[in-house]
This record gives sequence, structure tokens and C-alpha cells, in this order.
Amino acid sequence: MAWFSGKVSLGNFPDLAGAVNKLQESKVKMEMKMMEAALQGAARQAQAKADEIAKFMNENEQLKSAIEDLKRKSNDAEVESLREEYHQRVATLERKVYALTKERDTLRREHNKKSDAAALLKEKDEIINQVMAEGEELSKKQAAQEGQIRKLRAQIREFEEEKKGLITKLQEHYYNSL
Repeated sequence: MAWFSGKVSLGNFPDLAGAVNKLQESKVKMEMKMMEAALQGAARQAQAKADEIAKFMNENEQLKSAIEDLKRKSNDAEVESLREEYHQRVATLERKVYALTKERDTLRREHNKKSDAAALLKEKDEIINQVMAEGEELSKKQAAQEGQIRKLRAQIREFEEEKKGLITKLQEHYYNSL
């Protein structure tokens, strides 16, 4: 055993060194493929979320026009304050959607530069989910507000009918007193 000094160098075994290098290279390539697949999946998810955002924005525009129609038909102060609150919330959501869309686009351009882009996209997806949940909540509130508007209109009609009846009685009383 005098010929073995106790130190092993990969330089003494060129085939082994090459095999280790190839193994490391294939491991790095596999990790890169996994990261790329994760990033592509995240990009697909982000696109799906963007499509949902566009759908919600379209629905918001439709709701805005419906609110404008209601605004022309009624001048009740309570209804107006409810509409204003809804408009403010919609504007806030639109700003959030715009900011999230810009961030998503920035992430798409830079995903090759950042090693943890998948984690960032996941975080943004969570934010988008929160925004969508808030949008659903707002939609429910809007439905409740529309119910209130219908009730208020019914009350207005009842008051108008009562007013007409009282005017008629007043006129009859006036003519009878003559």
C-alpha cells in the first residue's frame, strides 16, 4: 500500500471527472427545465387571471351603465350615496387591477432574469384572488343596493298615489264647502 498516498484527486481519474461534470451539468439542466416549466405554468395562470380580470372589468362597465340609467330615473339622496360608494369601490378595484396587470406584464418580461419568479407570480396570483373575492363581495353588495333601490321606488310610487288621493279629497272638500 505504499503506492497509495491517501489523497484522491479527480485529476488522476479523467473519466470520473468527466462523468461528475456531466452529472452536475445534467442536474443543472434538469433544475433549469423544472424552473422553466414552473415559470410557464405561472405565466399561464397569470394569463388566465388576466382574462378573468378583463371579464370583471367588462362586467364593471356594464354595471356602471346600469347605475347611470338608475341615476337618471331617481333623485333620492340615499340612493345617490349608495351609488357613489359603489363608484368609489369600482374605481379602487380598477386601479388595483391596472396595477396588478402592469406588475404581471413586468414579471413576464423579467422572468428569465429572476430565479424566484415563480414565487413572485404565486404571490401576485394570491393578490388577484383577493381582488376577485373583493369583486364578488362588491357584486353581492350591489345586488342588495339594487333591491333597496327597487323598494325605494315602490315607496315613491305609494307616496305619489297617496298624494293624488289626498289632493282629490282636498278638492272635493273645497268644492263641497262652496
